Amino acid sequence: MGISKEEVLWFSHIISTSIFKIGVLQYEITKLQYPGKEKGEPYMEVSAKGKALLPEGCDVLSCHIRHGVELSSIAVEASFRKAADFFKEHYPHTNFRAFVCSSWLLYPSMLALLGEESKIRQFALRFTIIAACPDRKQAMERIFSYGSKSLPKEKWTSLQVLAIQNKKRLGYAMGVIMIEPDVQSSPIFPGKNGTLRTL
Repeated sequence: MGISKEEVLWFSHIISTSIFKIGVLQYEITKLQYPGKEKGEPYMEVSAKGKALLPEGCDVLSCHIRHGVELSSIAVEASFRKAADFFKEHYPHTNFRAFVCSSWLLYPSMLALLGEESKIRQFALRFTIIAACPDRKQAMERIFSYGSKSLPKEKWTSLQVLAIQNKKRLGYAMGVIMIEPDVQSSPIFPGKNGTLRTL
């Protein structure tokens, strides 16, 4: 089996040490770029408040979630806090403004269907959502990865059943976690009161 162009690009990032695995998450050093029609991506309009919060071109840490990773609240919070300390220590002259994540896991309409104990929901509530797009391709690919859609329906997970029954509620979103300056680089977790914050 060969590997895709996307996988080749991913490996090249890792080899060039621009991506770091810290705990359960991976972090990529990058300049913030907002998606748009002219960039050949499904259109996801960023709110004016979102752009004011984080101007395009600022230094950020892009957060990546590996397939099948454990997203317990304890593991996720530990990863973010260790990452904040790590990048402050090893990149002291770079002002990382925020953690940024673009993923189907953050799509507000889908999150409304999940219970309070859902690890996906708990993960998403850490972010402030600044943009969303109803394109459900990414969600379907991740939820039904490795050919699981061909399995008998009785073997589907509860999330897979939920996705099929609510396809119009799937999409992806961009969320941010601001990094407080001069406070041991501790991230701010805006949604820990149980509600999703959007701008």
